[in-house]
Amino acid sequence: MSDQGYWNGLPTKIRKVVGTVKEWQDDDPPLAWWKPIVGQHIRAVEVVLDNVNYGGGIVYLWDEDGSGWYKVTEGKGSPNYGHRELPLINIKPNEEE
Repeated sequence: MSDQGYWNGLPTKIRKVVGTVKEWQDDDPPLAWWKPIVGQHIRAVEVVLDNVNYGGGIVYLWDEDGSGWYKVTEGKGSPNYGHRELPLINIKPNEEE
């Protein structure tokens, strides 16, 4: 089930998920912030960027501390609220919340 959130002030679909941080690849940023947590199972927010961001697609925001959810709800997806995007695999809805 997805909820309504925002990206750059525009309404979009969001949902709380859990997933595993994907293995680091050679074409990933060499100083990727998520490199030390590869393989860990984490909470994240899935954000659908179609029609709200150039290129569209789906991104996953770190949400272990609630910052991802805050950005796309209370923060309306504004660039004034930071976020930490990361690559995930084995993504499932977060049934705990």
